[in-house]
Amino acid sequence: VIERLGGVTRLAEAQRDFVENSGPDRFLRALFETARVEYAGEEERLLPALAAVESALAAWPDSAPLYALRGFLNLRCGRLAQAERDLDVAAEAAPRCGPVFLYRALLAAQRGAPRDEVVDLLALARECRQKAFGEADFGWRIYPELASYSLPLPDRVLRPRGRR
Repeated sequence: VIERLGGVTRLAEAQRDFVENSGPDRFLRALFETARVEYAGEEERLLPALAAVESALAAWPDSAPLYALRGFLNLRCGRLAQAERDLDVAAEAAPRCGPVFLYRALLAAQRGAPRDEVVDLLALARECRQKAFGEADFGWRIYPELASYSLPLPDRVLRPRGRR
């Protein structure tokens, strides 16, 4: 069978093409590539991650998580207005999406917002059970946007000021 398909090289190319072009794999690739930027600090992966998210959005144009990821990546690319638009789309589709609040906090911090505003957004992310906050080794160090703020650890972030 392999010989009829053109040999092992052609079979490998066909598998790669399938993985890169199938919908579910596009979504997983977008998550993986963005995680490499966000959690592993691989800033050189920004453009490949953005391309992976764009590819996944072509398959799922209404995906709130994908718009949130694109918002984060646009933030890291310095495209703050586009990041805000992406996060607005994600928030409209999924109002209680923890990553949207986290990324909005990063955006606010990047723009020099007051500490209370940033903490309020982080508290909303925590209330929405932002998964990364529960990891044992999680810390703000992976978010350079927050470097100039003195912030409590995520498990100590209180409720937003209006809901205390």
